[in-house]
Amino acid sequence: AGVISELVDANVKLFETRVNVYVPEPYQFFLVRDVMDSGEVRLRVGISKSGGAIRTALSGAEWIAVTVALAFICSEGDGLHVILIEEERAFGPKMLSRVMDAFSKLPFQVILAHPTLPERVPEGWTLIDVDKGEHQSSLRHPSNGAIAPSTMQ
Repeated sequence: AGVISELVDANVKLFETRVNVYVPEPYQFFLVRDVMDSGEVRLRVGISKSGGAIRTALSGAEWIAVTVALAFICSEGDGLHVILIEEERAFGPKMLSRVMDAFSKLPFQVILAHPTLPERVPEGWTLIDVDKGEHQSSLRHPSNGAIAPSTMQ
């Protein structure tokens, strides 16, 4: 059991490292392994902020940021076109900018619909105001993503 446990631990660390490339600063992704009394092993998703304690109770915005990173890592190399649509989860302007930065590293287009504007617009993103039919672009190359702020609820 010791060798198997070491192999699992090494692969969990490798997986965490790969996911963390796409998780916004200052967060770090972890898989928390729990061994039950029955010997069953359960994995839970957790994050740490700036090296603090690992939490497994994520906010809605944290959950979206982590699940997009997980979805990409789990679909990597399968040759499929990736389209991922996540629920709007009340990112604040600062967190929204951080998430957009992290998602800029993804090798596919990301579209976020959000009711508020980011604190700053990362390079390569296009803002589309669906209420006004206007857009603001920082494009120099094909879009990394787009965000469509809307007052619609």
